[in-house]
Amino acid sequence: MSLSSQLEAATLIEQFSLIEDPRIERSKKYPLVNILVFSFVSILAGQESWYQMQVFCEETLDWFSEFLDISSGVPSHDTFRRVFSLINPEDFETCIIKWLEELRKKNLSSQRVIALDGKSVRGLSWKVNEEKLHILNAWDCSDQKFAGQMSIDCKENEISAAPKL
Repeated sequence: MSLSSQLEAATLIEQFSLIEDPRIERSKKYPLVNILVFSFVSILAGQESWYQMQVFCEETLDWFSEFLDISSGVPSHDTFRRVFSLINPEDFETCIIKWLEELRKKNLSSQRVIALDGKSVRGLSWKVNEEKLHILNAWDCSDQKFAGQMSIDCKENEISAAPKL
């Protein structure tokens, strides 16, 4: 697992560790954060039932061991079901949203995304055979603002014109 993936996993684990564990002390064989991470990753991997989650986690336990203490193993499908019937779903959702926001902030600060769009403006030629106006627009997705615009030749490709913009 790459360092950035480990950091992202650590942040998710930190978020999930904020959820209050509603189980009684004697029934805490598996750490709550493990159950939440197991289930979240399982859902992202397309698992649709408690049983599928259990099987998926058992099959990928080596991968989970890179960022979780898995000494207690994988919970049974019944444990997944019981825990999710006890936790506050709004807390779970809030943790995921906060994690995604942090991920988005980190990615937006490290890279800028510029969307390019070329258009041929219709109806701006006075003569029948005259070339139409071709425009390249740039939108800065990171700052959510207009980044620029320029006129380009008819045969010029948007990609080749972009560096000039």
